[in-house]
Amino acid sequence: MQGHLLGARGDRLAELHVFQRFCLDSAEKYLAVEQSVFKVSAAVDRTPIVRYDYDRHARSKPSSHIQIHAHRGAVSHVLSQSGHPKPHALESLHFPTGGARFRPALEDLLEFLIRDCRFQAKQGWEAAIRDGRERWRRRQVRAVVRDVPSEAVDVLTDLGYKI
Repeated sequence: MQGHLLGARGDRLAELHVFQRFCLDSAEKYLAVEQSVFKVSAAVDRTPIVRYDYDRHARSKPSSHIQIHAHRGAVSHVLSQSGHPKPHALESLHFPTGGARFRPALEDLLEFLIRDCRFQAKQGWEAAIRDGRERWRRRQVRAVVRDVPSEAVDVLTDLGYKI
Protein backbone atom coordinates (compact mmCIF):
# COMPACT_ATOMS: atom_id res chain seq x y z
CA MET A 1 0.00 0.00 0.00
CA GLN A 2 1.25 3.49 -0.76
CA GLY A 3 0.00 6.93 0.21
CA HIS A 4 1.08 10.53 -0.25
CA LEU A 5 2.09 12.78 2.63
CA LEU A 6 1.15 16.41 2.08
CA GLY A 7 2.76 19.52 3.51
CA ALA A 8 0.97 22.50 5.03
CA ARG A 9 0.32 23.98 1.56
CA GLY A 10 -1.02 20.73 0.17
CA ASP A 11 2.11 19.87 -1.78
CA ARG A 12 3.25 16.26 -1.95
CA LEU A 13 6.42 16.03 0.12
CA ALA A 14 6.76 12.35 0.88
CA GLU A 15 5.30 8.91 0.33
CA LEU A 16 4.30 6.33 2.90
CA HIS A 17 4.80 2.72 1.86
CA VAL A 18 3.23 -0.06 3.95
CA PHE A 19 4.08 -3.72 3.39
CA GLN A 20 3.00 -6.65 5.55
CA ARG A 21 3.31 -10.40 5.09
CA PHE A 22 1.42 -12.80 7.36
CA CYS A 23 1.83 -16.38 8.52
CA LEU A 24 0.36 -18.66 11.15
CA ASP A 25 1.76 -18.29 14.66
CA SER A 26 3.86 -21.00 16.31
CA ALA A 27 0.71 -22.81 17.48
CA GLU A 28 -0.65 -22.63 13.90
CA LYS A 29 -3.85 -21.23 15.31
CA TYR A 30 -3.62 -17.44 14.94
CA LEU A 31 -2.58 -15.11 12.15
CA ALA A 32 0.77 -13.45 12.86
CA VAL A 33 2.83 -10.81 11.11
CA GLU A 34 5.87 -12.42 9.52
CA GLN A 35 7.37 -9.25 8.08
CA SER A 36 6.36 -5.59 7.91
CA VAL A 37 7.93 -2.45 6.52
CA PHE A 38 6.53 1.03 7.11
CA LYS A 39 8.72 3.37 5.02
CA VAL A 40 8.64 7.11 4.43
CA SER A 41 10.44 8.33 1.27
CA ALA A 42 10.98 11.81 -0.16
CA ALA A 43 8.60 12.43 -3.05
CA VAL A 44 11.11 14.35 -5.14
CA ASP A 45 13.67 11.55 -5.55
CA ARG A 46 12.18 8.60 -3.59
CA THR A 47 15.10 8.69 -1.15
CA PRO A 48 14.19 6.77 2.02
CA ILE A 49 13.91 8.89 5.16
CA VAL A 50 12.86 6.45 7.87
CA ARG A 51 11.73 2.83 8.07
CA TYR A 52 10.01 0.88 10.81
CA ASP A 53 10.95 -2.75 10.11
CA TYR A 54 9.82 -6.02 11.62
CA ASP A 55 11.08 -9.46 10.60
CA ARG A 56 9.84 -12.41 12.64
CA HIS A 57 12.84 -14.52 11.57
CA ALA A 58 15.59 -11.87 11.83
CA ARG A 59 18.94 -13.20 12.98
CA SER A 60 21.53 -10.47 12.23
CA LYS A 61 19.47 -7.48 13.43
CA PRO A 62 16.73 -6.80 16.00
CA SER A 63 13.44 -8.28 14.82
CA SER A 64 11.77 -4.90 15.32
CA HIS A 65 13.76 -1.73 14.66
CA ILE A 66 13.80 1.75 13.19
CA GLN A 67 16.22 2.76 10.46
CA ILE A 68 16.93 6.44 9.93
CA HIS A 69 18.31 7.32 6.51
CA ALA A 70 20.35 10.45 7.12
CA HIS A 71 23.91 11.69 7.37
CA ARG A 72 25.36 13.49 10.34
CA GLY A 73 28.98 14.45 10.86
CA ALA A 74 29.17 13.73 14.58
CA VAL A 75 27.58 10.29 14.28
CA SER A 76 29.80 9.39 11.33
CA HIS A 77 32.85 10.47 13.29
CA VAL A 78 31.89 8.39 16.34
CA LEU A 79 31.09 5.35 14.20
CA SER A 80 34.35 5.62 12.27
CA GLN A 81 36.27 5.95 15.52
CA SER A 82 34.54 2.87 16.95
CA GLY A 83 35.45 0.79 13.90
CA HIS A 84 31.96 0.50 12.45
CA PRO A 85 32.11 -1.03 8.95
CA LYS A 86 29.87 1.70 7.44
CA PRO A 87 30.46 4.85 9.51
CA HIS A 88 28.94 7.19 6.94
CA ALA A 89 25.77 5.15 6.41
CA LEU A 90 23.43 5.92 9.29
CA GLU A 91 20.86 3.67 7.60
CA SER A 92 23.06 0.68 8.47
CA LEU A 93 22.14 1.16 12.14
CA HIS A 94 19.17 -0.84 13.43
CA PHE A 95 17.53 0.74 16.48
CA PRO A 96 15.62 -1.94 18.47
CA THR A 97 11.96 -1.14 19.12
CA GLY A 98 10.67 -3.78 21.48
CA GLY A 99 10.87 -7.07 19.58
CA ALA A 100 8.03 -9.15 18.24
CA ARG A 101 5.45 -8.28 20.89
CA PHE A 102 6.20 -4.69 21.79
CA ARG A 103 7.10 -3.13 18.45
CA PRO A 104 5.47 0.12 17.33
CA ALA A 105 2.14 0.04 15.54
CA LEU A 106 1.52 1.78 12.23
CA GLU A 107 -0.45 4.33 14.26
CA ASP A 108 2.76 5.34 16.07
CA LEU A 109 4.42 6.28 12.78
CA LEU A 110 1.29 8.07 11.55
CA GLU A 111 1.09 10.15 14.73
CA PHE A 112 4.77 11.13 14.35
CA LEU A 113 4.17 12.18 10.73
CA ILE A 114 1.17 14.33 11.64
CA ARG A 115 2.40 15.84 14.93
CA ASP A 116 6.14 16.24 14.41
CA CYS A 117 6.44 16.47 10.63
CA ARG A 118 3.25 18.51 10.22
CA PHE A 119 1.75 16.45 7.39
CA GLN A 120 -1.93 17.02 6.68
CA ALA A 121 -4.46 14.72 8.28
CA LYS A 122 -8.18 14.22 7.91
CA GLN A 123 -10.52 15.43 10.60
CA GLY A 124 -10.89 12.81 13.32
CA TRP A 125 -7.37 11.45 12.87
CA GLU A 126 -6.63 11.52 16.60
CA ALA A 127 -9.55 9.23 17.43
CA ALA A 128 -8.68 6.91 14.55
CA ILE A 129 -5.09 6.63 15.76
CA ARG A 130 -6.17 6.14 19.37
CA ASP A 131 -8.65 3.40 18.39
CA GLY A 132 -6.21 1.66 16.05
CA ARG A 133 -3.47 1.72 18.66
CA GLU A 134 -5.88 0.28 21.26
CA ARG A 135 -6.83 -2.59 18.91
CA TRP A 136 -3.15 -3.25 18.21
CA ARG A 137 -2.18 -3.27 21.91
CA ARG A 138 -5.05 -5.60 22.84
CA ARG A 139 -4.03 -8.08 20.11
CA GLN A 140 -0.47 -7.93 21.38
CA VAL A 141 -1.59 -8.53 24.99
CA ARG A 142 -3.41 -11.66 23.85
CA ALA A 143 -0.29 -12.84 22.03
CA VAL A 144 1.91 -12.17 25.09
CA VAL A 145 -0.48 -14.16 27.27
CA ARG A 146 -0.24 -17.07 24.82
CA ASP A 147 3.57 -16.79 24.95
CA VAL A 148 3.81 -16.86 28.76
CA PRO A 149 0.46 -17.98 30.23
CA SER A 150 1.99 -18.67 33.67
CA GLU A 151 2.78 -14.96 34.05
CA ALA A 152 -0.79 -14.07 33.13
CA VAL A 153 -2.10 -16.55 35.70
CA ASP A 154 0.16 -15.05 38.40
CA VAL A 155 -0.96 -11.48 37.66
CA LEU A 156 -4.66 -12.37 37.42
CA THR A 157 -4.47 -14.40 40.64
CA ASP A 158 -2.81 -11.44 42.39
CA LEU A 159 -5.70 -9.28 41.17
CA GLY A 160 -8.20 -11.66 42.78
CA TYR A 161 -9.32 -13.63 39.74
CA LYS A 162 -9.98 -17.36 40.17
CA ILE A 163 -8.17 -19.39 37.53
